[in-house]
Amino acid sequence: MNNHHTRRQFIHQAGPPAWPSAWAARPGPRATGRRTSSRSSCPTRAGGATDILARLISRGLATRLGQQVLVDNRAGAGGMIGTGAMAKSAPDGYTFGIILVSTVITAPFLFEKVPYDTDRDIGFVTLLATVPWCWRCTPACRCTPRPS
Repeated sequence: MNNHHTRRQFIHQAGPPAWPSAWAARPGPRATGRRTSSRSSCPTRAGGATDILARLISRGLATRLGQQVLVDNRAGAGGMIGTGAMAKSAPDGYTFGIILVSTVITAPFLFEKVPYDTDRDIGFVTLLATVPWCWRCTPACRCTPRPS
């Protein structure tokens, strides 16, 4: 089984079912049926890897909940704008979001003012994905690849 197939299975089978249980545990007026949509906050620009993951999860969640889930992209400041908007939203159970590690671990150490308190404003549910990074250079660099 290749790695791509494993990730796709995780997103479609494990990711979306995890959200409704966490979402249902939050207090709020959703039981009255007043709202017909939820909001998924994404702290990056549209079209990137984080946005695609948010849209895949939102689509699965919308199917399970029977209501529309809107993806709200708020890019800027290394993800702090979108994370801050999600953290300051009403705790009514209708807003959830993807958070970048850099916005909750690194940012408080690098910046004096961060628009949210990681411990107070954000409730973590699960790790969604890990992202591999690679280093590239031009052929003129004459770097030798490291053996696998």
